Amino acid sequence: MAQKEIVWTCPSCRLRNTSELPAGASAQKTVAVRCKGCEREHNVSPALALTSDGTKKSVGVTWL
Repeated sequence: MAQKEIVWTCPSCRLRNTSELPAGASAQKTVAVRCKGCEREHNVSPALALTSDGTKKSVGVTWL
C-alpha cells in the first residue's frame, strides 16, 4: 500500500507535521504544506521511492 502522507518538520518553528500526499505526486511536482503550529505555508518537492509492489512511498521532502 502506498504511503498517503508526508511527514516533515517545519523550518520556521521546528514542529513535526503530517500532510496528505496528493494523488499523482511526483518528485518534480511542488506541493504546498501548511504548518499546524505557526500556520506558515511552505513549498516542498516530495522525495518518492517505489515499493516492491510498484507503488509510490514518500521518503522525505526537498524544501523549495
